[in-house]
Amino acid sequence: MRYFMLWPLLVLAACGANDVTSGPASDDREYATQIDVPSPDYAALIAGAPEIVPSEIDGEPASLNAPPISEAALPAVRMWPAATMPTEFQMEAAFSGRIFLRDGCVFIQSSNEGAREKLAWFHAETGLDLDAEGFYVLINRVNGQIEARLGETMSWAGPNPIDQSDPAIAAYREACGDYDVEGVGNPQANEKRYVIYPHLRQPPDSAPPPGLE
Repeated sequence: MRYFMLWPLLVLAACGANDVTSGPASDDREYATQIDVPSPDYAALIAGAPEIVPSEIDGEPASLNAPPISEAALPAVRMWPAATMPTEFQMEAAFSGRIFLRDGCVFIQSSNEGAREKLAWFHAETGLDLDAEGFYVLINRVNGQIEARLGETMSWAGPNPIDQSDPAIAAYREACGDYDVEGVGNPQANEKRYVIYPHLRQPPDSAPPPGLE
């Protein structure tokens, strides 16, 4: 699945290497944590899903048919970190990392060696729900399909810079701690991607040249 929509680009502000981050704001509620999870049966989910309608038809952003966060998932998070307007433009460089839920906040741990945890920020087309097995999942708000379980390694198109002066970003950091915020667009679990495109599971350069074992 590809998106050609994106929410207006924002400017990412980075903290220095020696900055100390504070934790989430404390309150009396207990929030969800979901860090290590098994992947669902994506083949079965894809087989039972409706046909995907390309979002770039007529150059108009797709309609968002599902809420940003379902009623069942609402108690899990301190706030849902996503844009509110449908996206209109998408850069196409590939990024990946593990996106997970800890104490009601959504974090990204990049695949780059030595990368620090950051708070994840989604495009408007990504929402949160609870699946049939009780795991928190990212859904495509256009067609309702499950794109990943929080805790899986995912890939997304980018870069998706963030405007640190945006009041929503400031509120997010106030709720979840003084971390950098990284735009992760509309991510999809790597495992789902491998089901759709099996050849991606084995990188082309991992096989020996012909005639060599």
